Amino acid sequence: MPVKQKIIIPGEITLDHEFHYYMTYLIAARSGFNKKDAETLAYSSQYIDNNDHIFNISPGTDNHYENYISQTKNITMPRKKLFRIYPIFHFIPGEVMAKKSRRKDGKLHYLNTTPDNKNANQILDGALETNNLYKIGLAVHAFADTYAQQKQYGGTKVEKYNKYQWLDRVLANPVKISWFKLQREIPLIPIPVIIEVIKDKIKDFFGVEFSFKYSWKDKNNYKNSHWYRFQKAVKELQEEAETILENNTLSKMELEEL
Repeated sequence: MPVKQKIIIPGEITLDHEFHYYMTYLIAARSGFNKKDAETLAYSSQYIDNNDHIFNISPGTDNHYENYISQTKNITMPRKKLFRIYPIFHFIPGEVMAKKSRRKDGKLHYLNTTPDNKNANQILDGALETNNLYKIGLAVHAFADTYAQQKQYGGTKVEKYNKYQWLDRVLANPVKISWFKLQREIPLIPIPVIIEVIKDKIKDFFGVEFSFKYSWKDKNNYKNSHWYRFQKAVKELQEEAETILENNTLSKMELEEL
């Protein structure tokens, strides 16, 4: 009979961190992934929620790159972008006729998510077939989000989750990175909004286009970084998931222009 181990989770964490990072790590480790791969998969699963800022890196060079976000708390974002994010990475549309998808008034909607649904399974199966740890982590997160609650179990020691770890390893300009961290620690200060206002004022008065730019720490090897490979997986999974949702769900809906 296996010995029951105690979960060792360092530092203060949120409930989402506990499941999407720590529990995903434990499940991956128990499933046979080695420590390094389990951490990469689990980090990808959690980082989907922290990947909420668009980085314009090394513009005007051969190494120029701009990522896709996989989470947003900005409710003013255009509907097309919100539609791209939520049904793919967080609330995968499920079985519209399932009893659990009905509202109390009996109404239903094609975009309601339901546990263990067909779309979520197809997205997860497709990710698993690629053997891409980043893409699997993304799909696992979305699959887990189809459930309202899950019981927790098992345990082993795991590294503390740091949402800036992959980012700090790949981007230069430490002063700007520190500034970016500060705005995340003080969410009540709408720094991105203020920056956009300042940019518009500078353009109106001086005719100068101002942008907040970053650069790679290592322009020759950034494509091997966790952060870059995660962002690449975000774009690939989005395209693959859109095809699945279009075939199974969206084609049955009458959607107004987004």
